[in-house]
Order: sequence, then C-alpha cells, then structure tokens
Amino acid sequence: WFADKCTVVITMERIGAVGRLKDSDSVVLAWAYNLSPQDVKDTTGAGDAFAAGLARGALDSPIDDDAALMAAMRRGSLWGAYACTTLGGAKDCPSGAQLQKFARSVDLVLETQAMPLAEAQPTLRLIDRIFQ
Repeated sequence: WFADKCTVVITMERIGAVGRLKDSDSVVLAWAYNLSPQDVKDTTGAGDAFAAGLARGALDSPIDDDAALMAAMRRGSLWGAYACTTLGGAKDCPSGAQLQKFARSVDLVLETQAMPLAEAQPTLRLIDRIFQ
C-alpha cells in the first residue's frame, strides 16, 4: 500500500536523499553537496532545512513528475547543505541571492538523478547497508 499510494522522500544524512513519486517506476537520488570538513560548522537543522527547501520547491512547481521531484530535492539538498555551514538550527535564514552564491561555490558529489527502480536496486541495497 505504502509504495503505491505515497510520494516519499527520505534524507540520508551526509549521503543525500532518496525519493519516489506516487505511481512512478523510478527512484530519485539527490546526492549531497561535497562540503569540506572545514565548511561544516554544525549539522543541527540540516534535515529541517532540507524539508523546507523541498516544500518550497513543491510550492513553486507541483511535484507531478520525476523532473519536478528532482528539482524540489535539489533545492532541499542545497538548503540542507547551507544549514551545515552555519552554527545552530535557526540562527541564519539566507536570502535567495545568498543561496545562489553558495550553490556556485560548492559541487554535488553526484548529480541528482532519476532511475528505474530495478536499476536503482543495487544502490538502494548499498545505502540500506550503510544505515544498518
């Protein structure tokens, strides 16, 4: 029931996030930004920032296909990564210009991608083992 009725996005700490759109045969993998240890000040609030970015992405464009889910998850990843560069969970609320400047200064580990569920299985199994 869950797989057929729900759109789901699960964050995976410093690895990124995985999502699946209701009724889709694909899995979206949003990989983390490649922050150096010196860039990471505090991870408090990163998951909340990811969720806020994802929600903002959904407001900007309804999540009705894999491309829209990918865009929303990319935004969430950016907001979550930015949160890691500041101290505390609610101290800094960046402007759009600050986020764009930050996005230009960091790289993703891998680009966000949508792949068929069958093709994604080995990657999902590996991620599952990391979190066991």
